[in-house]
Amino acid sequence: MKILQIVSTPPFAWATGGCARVVYELSKQLVKHGHEVTMLTTDLYEPNNRYVAGNNPEYVEGIRIFRFKYISDNLAWKKGIYISPKISTYLKENLNEYDIVHLQDLISFQAVMTAKYCKYHKMPYILTTHGSVPKVCQKKGLIGAYNFFFSHKILRNAQKIIALSDAEMCQYQHSQINKSQIIKIPNGINTEMFETLPVKGKFRYKYNINKKYMILFLGRIHKRKGIDYLIQSFFEFEKETNNAVLVIIGNDDGYMTEMKILVNMLGLNNKVEIIGYVNDDDKISAYVDADVVVYPATLEIFGLVPFEAILSGTPVIVADDCGCGELIRDANCGYLVKYGNVRELKENMKNAIENPEEALKMVERGKAYIEDNLTWKQIASKVEKVYENNNFNQLKV
Repeated sequence: MKILQIVSTPPFAWATGGCARVVYELSKQLVKHGHEVTMLTTDLYEPNNRYVAGNNPEYVEGIRIFRFKYISDNLAWKKGIYISPKISTYLKENLNEYDIVHLQDLISFQAVMTAKYCKYHKMPYILTTHGSVPKVCQKKGLIGAYNFFFSHKILRNAQKIIALSDAEMCQYQHSQINKSQIIKIPNGINTEMFETLPVKGKFRYKYNINKKYMILFLGRIHKRKGIDYLIQSFFEFEKETNNAVLVIIGNDDGYMTEMKILVNMLGLNNKVEIIGYVNDDDKISAYVDADVVVYPATLEIFGLVPFEAILSGTPVIVADDCGCGELIRDANCGYLVKYGNVRELKENMKNAIENPEEALKMVERGKAYIEDNLTWKQIASKVEKVYENNNFNQLKV
């Protein structure tokens, strides 16, 4: 099949979050399955630094990638709004070359143009929104206006919508999407990244971390990531241990200032290390050196971090109302907490550190679950079947 992937956050713009990596890994695997995969995306790369390709399109791991300029660094990096007008021109002129379109955005200029030209060319599109559905309920401001004019139409007109978890399926149904239109397929995990792990102590040495216990948070610095109650839980935990550090890794997504005020208010300036974005090598080294990884977010429809931590051999604590919490529960491979419950989170940090044999058993169950259910080869095969049953040629029959 000739498959067109459309996403605003491109390969190598890893600082934007998990969507860029997920679409890249899926596309790589589809190429291995023998498909012709083209990706339309932006030239996003790093804050104040755009991606410069020798050719456009360029070929990466067999994927043909077109990168089009987006119009504003400020909108892209501070607001998460990506506008790339030339993608519209490409769709208008070339969409009929493809068998299936997979739209990996909901709230973007690219999503509006994809829905428009798919309708014009009578081309079916598959939609994955990557956690954008809660924003559809907003009725005020720019997002409210966008929802009124575009979001519901984009959702309703999709041939199929891929939900990453039961939590996201409920969000779609709450948005009055027909259940028959939705199919659940979780994200995959690139297990190859974790086949050879760095030596223990590498991250601690590089960042001069000397405390006995290292608690790790990795993700965007956003209010709904649960960082506030993680810091409060760590404050209670540290009063008992007096020999721990909380390491926070991730880009600011609107909560950095408030987070630093909380850290200062609790007197944790010397016990909380805020590092910012790190590359993959440092990320995996951090997983390996951590005693426990905490993922306390709410309204998360999946989340790669807990599974990457497990593949690094580190126990995890996850909020029980998020998508990855469902899988952690099913596999019995981590500790679950109620979102916002400071005491419960503190107790689970203690349990993970004071009961290493139990924590290791959870990690081993998690590794087995990932290998049995969440490799990209398995996930891409499921997505491939959705394409096969809903592509342009199939629907003409």
